[in-house]
Amino acid sequence: LPIELSRKDLKATNHSVVDWCMANQTLRHYPILAHGNEVVESDLEYLLERKATITHCPLAHRWFDRRPFPFSLYQKRGVPVCLGTDSPAGSSNARFDLRLEVEEFRAHHPQVSTQEAWAMITTGPAQALQRASQLGSLCPGAWADWVAWRVPATGDLLESILKHRQNAEWTCVGGLPTHQETI
Repeated sequence: LPIELSRKDLKATNHSVVDWCMANQTLRHYPILAHGNEVVESDLEYLLERKATITHCPLAHRWFDRRPFPFSLYQKRGVPVCLGTDSPAGSSNARFDLRLEVEEFRAHHPQVSTQEAWAMITTGPAQALQRASQLGSLCPGAWADWVAWRVPATGDLLESILKHRQNAEWTCVGGLPTHQETI
């Protein structure tokens, strides 16, 4: 929203942020919208039309004591939701650790599988950025950006990675490895 328009002003009009964006034609195609806490069902058609993706930051959501995140509403209508981290000023996640965000999200949405949660921090964001062939997965032609943790080689490996709390042993950005990163 423009600086001159506050949430208080918007509430007085009985319109949502998405209503305002639609009326003023300010939402481009493929927007990535931060938080998405205050959505109403009538907003969803416009979000789908604009091919919007919501980036939810669960720990910031908890920090600010927001009402429950409307994940089921987004999910029911097919609006993609990714998970992200927010500033340490408004979150307990000072290390920007996406695994902590996944843990918090799944505590409130236990129906989300490990694979779905993993996609919400890998392939989902890549699709939102329109870079699915370059980001979010380890495949030929993709950029070589990855993080490696030492986890048990038994059981559900994705679950092990998401629950693991040690620093990464390796990172690789743009194909260049770095050792002993503190991610």
